[in-house]
Amino acid sequence: MARRKKGGGKYADRLAGMNDSWAERNDEPLKPIGIQLMILEHIELRESQSSGKLMIARKHVCLEGEFEGESVSDYMSLETARGPYFVNRFFQVVGVGDIEEISEIEDAISELNETNPIYTAEIRYSDDFANVRVIELQDGSDIEESEEPEEPEEPCLDIIGDSVTFEDEDGEIVEGVVTGQKGTSIVVTDSAGDPWEMAVEDVTLASESIEEGEGAEPVEFDVAPYVDLAEAAGVPDDMSGCVAEEDVKAIFEQYDDWAADELSAAEVKLVKGLGVKVAKKSK
Repeated sequence: MARRKKGGGKYADRLAGMNDSWAERNDEPLKPIGIQLMILEHIELRESQSSGKLMIARKHVCLEGEFEGESVSDYMSLETARGPYFVNRFFQVVGVGDIEEISEIEDAISELNETNPIYTAEIRYSDDFANVRVIELQDGSDIEESEEPEEPEEPCLDIIGDSVTFEDEDGEIVEGVVTGQKGTSIVVTDSAGDPWEMAVEDVTLASESIEEGEGAEPVEFDVAPYVDLAEAAGVPDDMSGCVAEEDVKAIFEQYDDWAADELSAAEVKLVKGLGVKVAKKSK
């Protein structure tokens, strides 16, 4: 191979000053040690190059911590006095089960190369040889995911201003109005003015309760608060002759600038009570 010529670029002088540290660099990979969370990347049956005896070769890879991504290879002998004991124990720990006949080992190895079990293991060294003692099988749920966690959905602001009911810690039914949100929860203010923070699914809209109830009294429509709100909001249409709910709704629907950030909770409730859409923010 032709030798590269020495560089003469922008950083040539700085690189030249790093020659000593570069020559003394440590090119050896990290050697994982101690108890680690690992995955069995590969396992196979082979003959020892020195003795010719059958052994099982394993390659383990660290999944987390300072040794994440580093691999460790070790060997389990089949033709020694205690070898079969340790081999059988390994197959039991990683979920294959007890090997009753030694002829089953090749099938067991094929199975592990498909499942690639995850486990905790203790790594020790004798001279340059590693010994990996598999301790306990894991399901992989404790491994940290690199993907960004999904953001929890925020509650729908369309229910702000709605009357709701919910159960308190004593099982009593409490009535209130949704007055805001806090993170992924909503805030409900009860008739005493006390705020309650809870999940959306913990409340029931008052309109749903009335529809489900028996013998509910019809409520007479009061146009006065709508007239006051229309004047305050600058609705151009004259509402002096309105007496029915459908007449008020028709005028409110033509005025398309209803926004929750410019209305009180009670005003939002009034507008939405007509079935008119209220935007989250003003235009």
